[in-house]
Amino acid sequence: EMSCLTEPAYQPDAAAPETEKAGDAEPDAEEEEPNEPDWGKIMQHEPARTEVPIFLSGRERKEAASDSYSTALDALHDSVNKSAESLVEIVVTLLHARAQKLVDIEGELTQDYVQNDKRRELMEKRLEENARAAQGMFANLLKRVSAANQPNDLLAQKKMRLNEDENEAMSNACNDNL
Repeated sequence: EMSCLTEPAYQPDAAAPETEKAGDAEPDAEEEEPNEPDWGKIMQHEPARTEVPIFLSGRERKEAASDSYSTALDALHDSVNKSAESLVEIVVTLLHARAQKLVDIEGELTQDYVQNDKRRELMEKRLEENARAAQGMFANLLKRVSAANQPNDLLAQKKMRLNEDENEAMSNACNDNL
């Protein structure tokens, strides 16, 4: 609400240049809004003669400020978008580098697990072979001990010598496997 007390006094020559007296010119259809009243006709009477130009001037300043604000807001929006895009690009670059490192580490771990499983199977196989060889040597030892308790038996003594030769051969084979 504008009042005559806060605005400068009316000066006939200082009327808004965009407004012309009624009948001098037709309003420009492109500039005026569709529901815009005929301001020239309204300004023919007091107090509108002094207040309408002030109102129109204020409205134009408000629209100019609104346009300026809209332009500044668009510039700010573009700036924020560019900043956000560059931040996202940095994050994506960092994540890609770390993801690639993780993929490489995963491949190395997979390879290590496979190699460890192969080594475990080989060691298990060798342990089983060594266990069989040890059981055979133990059986031969038991035979010799039982044959030693019966010294008169020549056949048992020959078996004991053969078993000693077999034990020595098995022992050599076990040492070769290690």
